[in-house]
Amino acid sequence: MIDDPLTILVVEDDEIDRMAVRRALKKAEVDFVMVETETCQGALEQLTRTRFDCVFLDYRLPDGNGLDLIRTIRDRQIKIPLIALTGQGDEQIAVELMKAGASDYLSKSKVSPDTLCRSLFSAVRVYSAEQEAQEANQRLLESEERYRLVVEGSHDGIWDWDLQRQTIYGNDRLLAIVGFSPNAVVITPKLILKLLHPDDRPYLLHLVQEHLKGRAEFALEFRIRHQSGEYHYCTVRGKAQRDRTGTPFRLSGVVSDITERKRTEERSRFLASATTLLSATLDYQTTLKNLAHLIVPHLADWCTINLAEPNKSPHLIAVAHVHPEQETLVWQLQGDNRTPQTTQVFQTGQSVACFEVSPALLSELSVSPQQQDLLTQLKFSSYICVPLRTRERILGSILCVWGQSSRHYNQEELEFIEDLAYRAALAIENARLYKEAQEAARMKAQFLAMMSHELRTPMNAIIGFSQVLLRQRSGTLTRRQIQMIESIHNNGKNLLTLINDILDLSKIEAHHLILKPEILNLEQLVATTLDSLRPLADEKQLPLCLESQLQDSKILNDRDRLRQILINLLSNALKFTETGQITITLREIPPHHIQIVVQDSGIGIAPDQQAYIFDEFRQVDQTTTRKYSGTGLGLTITKSLVDLMGGTITVESQLEQGSVFCVTLPRHLASTT
Repeated sequence: MIDDPLTILVVEDDEIDRMAVRRALKKAEVDFVMVETETCQGALEQLTRTRFDCVFLDYRLPDGNGLDLIRTIRDRQIKIPLIALTGQGDEQIAVELMKAGASDYLSKSKVSPDTLCRSLFSAVRVYSAEQEAQEANQRLLESEERYRLVVEGSHDGIWDWDLQRQTIYGNDRLLAIVGFSPNAVVITPKLILKLLHPDDRPYLLHLVQEHLKGRAEFALEFRIRHQSGEYHYCTVRGKAQRDRTGTPFRLSGVVSDITERKRTEERSRFLASATTLLSATLDYQTTLKNLAHLIVPHLADWCTINLAEPNKSPHLIAVAHVHPEQETLVWQLQGDNRTPQTTQVFQTGQSVACFEVSPALLSELSVSPQQQDLLTQLKFSSYICVPLRTRERILGSILCVWGQSSRHYNQEELEFIEDLAYRAALAIENARLYKEAQEAARMKAQFLAMMSHELRTPMNAIIGFSQVLLRQRSGTLTRRQIQMIESIHNNGKNLLTLINDILDLSKIEAHHLILKPEILNLEQLVATTLDSLRPLADEKQLPLCLESQLQDSKILNDRDRLRQILINLLSNALKFTETGQITITLREIPPHHIQIVVQDSGIGIAPDQQAYIFDEFRQVDQTTTRKYSGTGLGLTITKSLVDLMGGTITVESQLEQGSVFCVTLPRHLASTT
């Protein structure tokens, strides 16, 4: 049904004929808008400017004829119903007009409301139906093209298995996954089964049968052989299409190549294993030998690792081969006639690689016929040689080769092996630096021990002679002389304490300090230590308090070293406390520990300083004009002794409110020998 007014173009040079068409349409009560023109040129101009629903045109026109006009309209791809108006007896002309593209024709003598409307509406409906069919076909073509683009451009392989014909359609991506070029092969179930990894074939067949029976989803991971000989990891998902009876007639789905994802996962696991191996020991030669056997077979069929000699020439220290019996060939290869790749890496410090070695290139790479023979036996199809380097120097090289497996390296694998070599170089350098640091520490400790020992002898003499002078009765010393001798004596004792601290520290760092455990009464030890320090406390009018919560005060520990810990902590408390009191508390920590808590009401320690108070030569006030004297070794030695005893020491402090040092020790000291 036509609801909108029809826009009609009448091409007629006779006014009477135009009026006849208008009257017939009005009498038929057609809702229309009519545009009139008298010439072919006028008709073409109107059709260019305006969209019409139908055209009535006369055969004979002043500037041409209707047949040529119809042909011109159709040549210009103007789609519109055309009804030709002919004279009496022009049936042959009408046939020509229809062939040229007219939708219908009417003899002017037969124009009436009925015939005109019947011809008009028939032409418009046919034209509309043709347009709809054409648009539908166009949409179908576009849809098919979009589907084709999706199928061919998809990153996944798309497949459709006709179960009745036993044929399989696969897009280009599916063929690429197994290494075939487009249209290079006809995909059949037999071909797919042949390419599947033997271990995956039975389960895939079983899953297909279960899915066709409606008992399982069709989704699995499998391996399929690429044309290069390498197996690719893939996932497949599919669904059966069934007829009205439920019988499957086709199985369609997608295949995704997940080889790169699998390799990334494997590389991450490999790097984790390599990092653990590289940090497991400081014996880097053993570490690199283990690394070579880790690289094979994950990253190579065979591998060599060289370290730089003092003269910077390569020294082979590790060899690994996927077939251990062929490692002797690798040792031979790297013996007299070293591979040029290793030499080049040592000379330039840059990686060298060839992802595919041709027979001609193999001949060029060989420095002798013997070496070429060895390379041929070992198979040398793809290689990467990377330096073990730090910023300053070349430490060695790693040569990785594919041969047996027919695999080939790529740029991504080159970068991965370079990363691995960088980690290995860091491990080598760290091991060397650690050994150098250990040697330096040993030399320092040895020097400090020697110097401390040499200084103690004259210092003991100075202290002894000053004591003799202070005790002599035969002569008379002036008050000024007595003050000077007392100053010599006190400073000598302080210097001897410093020397003893340095000696203890050197023994601890060199692991030469040995504890001598014995059964002792902790309460008595603390009490006698407090008594020895009470004169210093009395000078500042500071009470020294002991609170014991021990049910059993007997412990197994080194008496002298435990007393040293107590003296260091109490001396610090006395030094930094002007008012208040100092309390030492003994507690039970069930089941097998005791706790010694030293609390003062002194100046306290700033929060940002508390993390450093156990460092060597560290004091809260580091300036040369500081109020409180000392070397900053007391707490360092205290913590080292506590650690040696298997205990812990902590501190809590607030400025101007005091500090609390808490030492937790096992009741029975473990053997330190």
